[in-house]
Amino acid sequence: MLRNKDHIYNYLIQPSHLFLKQVVKIVETNRYILVLDLRNTKKLFIPDHIIENYENRLESIQKEAYKSSEYDGVKFILVPKH
Repeated sequence: MLRNKDHIYNYLIQPSHLFLKQVVKIVETNRYILVLDLRNTKKLFIPDHIIENYENRLESIQKEAYKSSEYDGVKFILVPKH
């Protein structure tokens, strides 16, 4: 589905660029794309309908993930590039 840093980033923040660009970070290596969901570490108000849409998009990426975990309020999703 989404196999590069920019595609994943744009896909995730599409529900609201204003709110979500502050809580999504993407790191790319030769073999993987690491998605960081920082919502729980930031004190931002994000409307419920935006969160719901964002979480649906995050779940679709998680289905393709090699590994997914959460540590200290940050959700990590490791997606292979293929």
